[in-house]
Amino acid sequence: MVQQIPQIPTVLGSVATTPFRSISPDKLPRARVRGSTNTTKSLRGMTLKQCVVRTVMLTLYQNMMCQFNEGLDTSDVANTSYVHMMKNVKLPVSGTTYRYAINPPLEKEKPYLLFLHGFPETSYSWVNQIEYFTRRGYGIIALDLLGTGGTDKPVKLEAYSLRTMASEIAELLDCEGLDKVVAVSHDLGSFLLSRFYTYQSQYLSALAILDIGYNAPGTDLNQTYVEAYNNHSQATFGYPVLGYWYYFDEPDAHVLLDAHLDSLYSLMYSSDTPKVMVEDFNTIGALQEWRAADRRAEFGNDFITNSTREQWKTITRAQGGLEAGLKWYKSYLRGINSADKDA
Repeated sequence: MVQQIPQIPTVLGSVATTPFRSISPDKLPRARVRGSTNTTKSLRGMTLKQCVVRTVMLTLYQNMMCQFNEGLDTSDVANTSYVHMMKNVKLPVSGTTYRYAINPPLEKEKPYLLFLHGFPETSYSWVNQIEYFTRRGYGIIALDLLGTGGTDKPVKLEAYSLRTMASEIAELLDCEGLDKVVAVSHDLGSFLLSRFYTYQSQYLSALAILDIGYNAPGTDLNQTYVEAYNNHSQATFGYPVLGYWYYFDEPDAHVLLDAHLDSLYSLMYSSDTPKVMVEDFNTIGALQEWRAADRRAEFGNDFITNSTREQWKTITRAQGGLEAGLKWYKSYLRGINSADKDA
């Protein structure tokens, strides 16, 4: 689903008329509310003084508030085609460090494409899209989302609130000086992009939500919702669509998953996905049995190969396994996002 979003005018506020010397560093994040000064479009219609002030403010914000590439480790993606694009940044407000691939557009008319992955994945999920669109001159920015890859892995479930993560993506775009992106999401990343659209739509010129439709605040996949949905899908389709969520919520689920990564990969990326997903993934209890027996499904096509499997395993092991990534599911089931409907 692709939805075009109306252009939202850049708001100058008082920044353009405030003497530079009167703005202290601790006010910079608030002073630079939105908008980038690195594109012609962002500067259009401003006076020379406004352009200079905004440019200085953005430069200071980036240099003084955003800490880039401290302790950056790319050893897990050393054999990928996009390793040279990798960066990280410690965000100025949340303090969270995100790792991501970024490459500027070859032509100023072409946008940045923001890619948000699903589970059990990282920015590597988009390697083919990164290669394809960079060759055609588009800018790309592909994140390791919270709990994955080289990005921080908080222990507390509250950190995985969709609204919190949406604000962190906005911080990251501010640090990179990007005022508009075209966002593309898949799987759990689509839940996040839904909230990014709700709360940070000023950064979006368009979006494409794959696999999962738009979810407005109040559409919370808590325990009650998941149980009701499973009961409904069992009665309608003959199997519980979200039956595997119960296993992902178990305290030690990651232990068995980490010990059988080949088994997990073959199941989730099977060449016979519809059949094995229904019988061995969605059905309650089936996933545990599959892992315990270390079963393997047939997999493989032009994009899912032994090479991609090995690279995925390298990244997964380097990030410490799947424990942090599973916190997305645990936070949903505990209603961490329920407060969004009243915000």
